[in-house]
Amino acid sequence: MRVGVAYIDVRVNLTKFNKDLATVKSLATGTVASVNTTFAGMSASHSKLKRSAGGAATGMDKVTAATNKQKRGMLSLVPHVAMVTAAYMAMRVA
Repeated sequence: MRVGVAYIDVRVNLTKFNKDLATVKSLATGTVASVNTTFAGMSASHSKLKRSAGGAATGMDKVTAATNKQKRGMLSLVPHVAMVTAAYMAMRVA
């Protein structure tokens, strides 16, 4: 009779174990799905950030080019300003 009781105990514990295992499997499946959803969102955000950074870099390149063009324009005025100043000073002396 003890063998029968031991069998019933093992059978009951095995049934509980299988239920607990099914619960753990369900929780793990839900967790994996949640992690996959989070990674997909992070990937989309990364792509948007990458595009934005590329646009910002392009904008900065345009600003740099415009600034360099402005600088060259200002530097080309220096000889002309010097000549006008020299002519003014010569007229003043005369």
